[in-house]
Order: sequence, then structure tokens, then C-alpha cells
Amino acid sequence: MRSSSTCARCDRERYARDVITPALRDAIEQLYRVFARYPRPRAVEGCPCCVTDADRARLHRAPLRDLRAEDLSRYAFKALSTWGDARDFRHFLPRILEIVCDAHDDLRVDDQIVLGKLRHADWTCWPRDEQDAITRWLDAWWLDVLTGDRDTAWRGATVLSSILATGHPLAPLLATFDVELAQSATARAALLTVVEDLAHQPTLDPWTSNATSDAITRWLASRAPTIERAIDEAYESDRDFHRYNRDAFLLRAQTL
Repeated sequence: MRSSSTCARCDRERYARDVITPALRDAIEQLYRVFARYPRPRAVEGCPCCVTDADRARLHRAPLRDLRAEDLSRYAFKALSTWGDARDFRHFLPRILEIVCDAHDDLRVDDQIVLGKLRHADWTCWPRDEQDAITRWLDAWWLDVLTGDRDTAWRGATVLSSILATGHPLAPLLATFDVELAQSATARAALLTVVEDLAHQPTLDPWTSNATSDAITRWLASRAPTIERAIDEAYESDRDFHRYNRDAFLLRAQTL
């Protein structure tokens, strides 16, 4: 848990220096540069039944880069549905995405819901440089999860489904996954989170379609030796759990 004596900027700089990959750090900075064209709105209008004056005040508590997760949590959940429009959303987007990819921070909103806002806002119809900045961040976040600190690999399945929630195509994500599975223990640890989620339910999660989940299942099932390698590399105390998930996953894959 973070100390209350540290500011958001100090936390962010320490996280960027010590944890995330340079590619993700650069992608975050590009988001801030590109979306700087959207000034902070004087007021972000919202449904009076859903948004309080205190909620609105949080959005103006500090400069954008210094807003904390708790300042943006309510907005990240309500944006575009009952609070604000796409232009408001684009102002706050860089900081929201920066928090989303910080494994040590939490908006207390499912990442899939937050990233799904992009699809709701038709981001693929935004100006090209905005689309490029978002795509670069999505790809960098995925690579960061697959190659970064192994202790954050538990986010693998969540990050995959969150990126898919934006409408990002599956094929390039699996291509990146394939490359990193051959050379990164972190990627193989992340693989086990996907196996676990697909072993006991028909979809990766409530936000991922059956068709996409089946495609991921077939892709993973064709890489059974890599699953075995990932299990061998797991903590010894967890291996029986992973073997149980593997067996259930492969059994389910046979039904597709």
C-alpha cells in the first residue's frame, strides 16, 4: 500500500523508473502529448442522480498528471454513459490509461469496463495521431505484461481481455504472445492465467465473446508443450493447481 505522504507524481516517476518497460513509458508520454489538445473542461456534466458535487470536485483537485486513482475512479466507471462526453473523456484519458497499466494502482473498476469506453467512444474514428497513440499504448502494455516483472504476470488474462474490449484485433496480440512465449518466463506465467480462466468457463470473461474465446482456446491448445514448460517453471506449491487447470482446459478444448 502506498504511503499517504507520497504524491501521485512521485509514485508515477518511481513506477516508471523501476517497473515498466521503456516502450510503455514512452507510449504513456505520447498519450499526454497527443491528447494535450483537449483542455480540462470547466465542468463535466453528469446525471445528478449518479454524480455528486464531490465527485465533480475530484476531477479538479490537481493537475491531470497528479490526479490519483481515487479521484478518477467514479469518472472512469461513469464516463460517456452518465457523465461527460467524448471530448471530456479524451482530456482525462492519458491519466486513466496510465493508472490502468500500473499494476500497483487501482481504479477499482474492471479494466475491461474502462477500456471498453474507447470502443463506446468510437476511438477508431478519432484523428489518426490519436488512434496511433492509443494503439501504441495498447501494444506496449501487452508487451510489458509479457516481458516485465514476473510478479505482475497474474494480470495476463485480464490485460488480454481488456485490450480486446477496445476492438483491437486478436491476431497481432497472439503473434506477440507467440514470440514472447519462446523467450520470456513472464509470458509463460501469463499464459497460465489464460489457461485458468478458459478451463472452467466458456469465455475468457464476461466481456470476451464466445468466438474470440474459442479462438484463444484452440490457439493455446496447439501449444501444449509450452503449457507444460510454464507449469514446470511455476512455484512448486502451485504446480498441482496449474496441472488441474491444464487438464480441464485441454478437455474443454477437445469439444471445440
